[in-house]
Amino acid sequence: MGDLSMKIMEMKIGSFLIACRFPLPPPPSEGNTQWLLLCTIGNCFDRVWLYEKIR
Repeated sequence: MGDLSMKIMEMKIGSFLIACRFPLPPPPSEGNTQWLLLCTIGNCFDRVWLYEKIR
């Protein structure tokens, strides 16, 4: 995920990111201050996370 992580960090503040199957690590309560989790839809393999870049 190294190359993908670098591209994700290039996104501008206010951008939205949709992740399927796997959430961004770690959640804000554990130190991730760049992304705000807006909602989660679905369950198991059909789960989707919507994030907004805030920093």
